[in-house]
Amino acid sequence: MDYADGIAITGNLQRNGKIFMIMHHLIHQRKPQMMRLMESQAMFDENSAGAILYFLNEDLGRTEFLLLHHTSGHWDFPKGNIELGEDGFQTARREIYEETGISDIEFAKGFISNIEYYYRRSDKLVHKRVAFYIAKTNTRDVILSSEHDEYGWNDYGTALNQLTYKSAKKLLKKANTFVAPK
Repeated sequence: MDYADGIAITGNLQRNGKIFMIMHHLIHQRKPQMMRLMESQAMFDENSAGAILYFLNEDLGRTEFLLLHHTSGHWDFPKGNIELGEDGFQTARREIYEETGISDIEFAKGFISNIEYYYRRSDKLVHKRVAFYIAKTNTRDVILSSEHDEYGWNDYGTALNQLTYKSAKKLLKKANTFVAPK
């Protein structure tokens, strides 16, 4: 791909609002032309935190993971922007409560996984970084926020198939390995 192709692809992606995945791939290939193109865009950073929330279903003898269906159409984990004065754990705890109504959570020690991607908000390119933790709960009742229209407590295989984005699937694989009985 040459520089002109990069501009054409970027222009088409910007119009469709789907810039994140392909731009992320191109940037990480360290294509100098794409790097210059990104630098010329109005871009800002956004930092978020969230958690892979799980429940030990003793009746079925399995671990279940909570997935939320966003009104924009994708399945993911609870997460949101870090607010002034918060650390990642505080943000994840707040977001879990705001998005699910669940307050009884216990974070697993020793797990953090970071993802990053790009998306467009109006005419600005956003570079988003998200820190994910693992949290256990004993609550299965969920009260959805207005950001979501469905939820599911799913076993690992079902959750893996239901997640929309590859980065979320990778995250679930790491989390499942972490919480699996040793």
